Amino acid sequence: LDKLTKERATYQLEEFRKRAEAHPTELKYRFNLGKILHDAGELDESIQNLQKAKTDARYKAEGGYYLGLCLFKKKNARMALKELEEARSEFLDMEDDINKQITYLIGRIYESANKKESALEEYEKIGQIDYNYKDIQKRMESLGSIWFESKSERS
Repeated sequence: LDKLTKERATYQLEEFRKRAEAHPTELKYRFNLGKILHDAGELDESIQNLQKAKTDARYKAEGGYYLGLCLFKKKNARMALKELEEARSEFLDMEDDINKQITYLIGRIYESANKKESALEEYEKIGQIDYNYKDIQKRMESLGSIWFESKSERS
């Protein structure tokens, strides 16, 4: 099964590369190629394709999410946050799953930068709508106890 999965991924990667080259103005191919490249760990090439794809309004939010994810994996948290905030601005509420993914990733970035209060605020945005989303309960409890302790120490 693992061999079959790798073969399928290789086929998809080659196929979307061909399509993107053959149809450079069809940004859906750039978007799909960017996602596949991300999954394959080819982050630099993924970033290049996602930047092109997100110029199309249809891919601005999800393309921005994957772009932010690639940048975060490349240890460029500041650029990742900018991309994710721009992608999140496409949404009015937290009901959309991609908005939850974006907000979750923003929380993870803040958490990795030791900005615990900002991380907690991001997780709470999701928790108000979907308390069982991924591992936010655990993260909110952990960050909430830290937040509570720091508030009581100031009193």
